Amino acid sequence: MRFLTITFFAVLVLLSLHHAQATIIHVPADSSTIQGGINGAVSGDTVLVAPGTYFENIIWPLMDQVVLISDEGADSTIIDGNLSTSVIEISNPSPQSGPIEPLINASIIGFTILNGLENGIYLHGSVSAEVRRSIIKDNFGIGLYCSSLGWSGGYVQIVRTLLADNSKGMEIWGGMQSWDVISDKLTIPQNTQSAIEFLGAPECVTFLMTNSIVWGNNQSFSGGTPGTLSVMYSDIENSWPGEGNICCNPQFCYPDTDNYYLGQNSCCIGAGCDSLGNPDSTIDLGAFGVGCQGYVYGDANGDGVIDLGDVVYLINYLYRDGDPPNPIEAGDANCDGTVDLGDAVYLLNYLFRGGPPPSC
Repeated sequence: MRFLTITFFAVLVLLSLHHAQATIIHVPADSSTIQGGINGAVSGDTVLVAPGTYFENIIWPLMDQVVLISDEGADSTIIDGNLSTSVIEISNPSPQSGPIEPLINASIIGFTILNGLENGIYLHGSVSAEVRRSIIKDNFGIGLYCSSLGWSGGYVQIVRTLLADNSKGMEIWGGMQSWDVISDKLTIPQNTQSAIEFLGAPECVTFLMTNSIVWGNNQSFSGGTPGTLSVMYSDIENSWPGEGNICCNPQFCYPDTDNYYLGQNSCCIGAGCDSLGNPDSTIDLGAFGVGCQGYVYGDANGDGVIDLGDVVYLINYLYRDGDPPNPIEAGDANCDGTVDLGDAVYLLNYLFRGGPPPSC
């Protein structure tokens, strides 16, 4: 799946915000591993990673203001945890009494993070992190795990990121101190348990979400209720209260091949809000924009109209080894989640007996 590429120009703009003495550490040119690059960094440095697959389980040092960023974006820069522990761990637990340790400020931008046995990204304790333009998928455990157990709290901002095909998309543990999760333009599909779960002392959790899609998970939200919970201008399966929220199939282009761009007739197009929470028809929901022509339920043969030809196409597919609808969802005329004889009957009723049109 083509992901939004982060150009080197964007990297230079980001670096211009850092201290004049900051260093760019190139991986693999300056360090053969990402872990080595981070270990060699000092506050204000950037670790810039070239395209490739890096089999690593990264433990972030107690180092402030380090940026980990890919040169060409998440599609071509992969951190593979090789089914061992977490792929990236950032931990700064404070003692049960006494002064709280200072925050670790960390940035992770433009990576695919996969194959963690426990988690994709593990944030624990007094941590402030941002995760942007990334793909967190295919982790045996949790995509993004946040824990404030003990006397330390944390903060994470996660933007334009896909969390897919994990056991859970996110799990957030509240503790003695608050954990704040600020999210915008997320796509969270196909996690085998829940998309987002709140555990521990959820009353100590603040969770804000805008412009996001939560669809195709076993549950959308589970666990307790956060102390502060706001979900706005998002597409949530089975509905969720909040200004601007919708509940409709987002019509991902080809989810079976991890393509979660939107079809051009998706209900998520132009359904977002700006940074002040005002509706903005120029903002789409989810981590990706439009990526394919889209489809119409019932238009099984993809010719742009619903007619007897679609009935014939479905019969050929079901009983005469014909080609399937592309995508398969276009054949689901009765919107029950499967393509079968019931869809052909539904179309016949619509076309010749005044039945309702396909409308999922």
